[in-house]
Amino acid sequence: TELAEHRFVDDPNPHVAGVPEFTAARDAAFERLVATVGPDVPLLVADVPSITAGFFATVEMTDVDRLAAVNEQVGAWDARWPQVARFDYRSRVEAIEAASGSIRSDGVHPDPGPFEDLARSVLVDQLIDQNASIRAALVRAR
Repeated sequence: TELAEHRFVDDPNPHVAGVPEFTAARDAAFERLVATVGPDVPLLVADVPSITAGFFATVEMTDVDRLAAVNEQVGAWDARWPQVARFDYRSRVEAIEAASGSIRSDGVHPDPGPFEDLARSVLVDQLIDQNASIRAALVRAR
């Protein structure tokens, strides 16, 4: 959904990734989230893999510039706050698809079986390790 048009609070106009209004509004929303959870709670934000147009995605949503803008913003959040980290979802999904073919039969959403395999073999451990690493870094910084 990060590649679709968004509407933000108090702004009735749609915006898409890559335009300054989208970036500013999404940054403001994320900043509110960070303030709400506080400085001691790790926030892992998944980056976004490329998608394929079809029932769930328009051709516009598959634009590589939109994808790059969303992922660059996640990287900027990672760089800005010590408790925020980019969760490497994109390369994991794209690597398994490069090796075995698509695990997203609709072009967007992972199919349950292959996704469960990916989660068990990689994603859960990655999540646990990243969370522990951020928590340790936050404790050291005190």
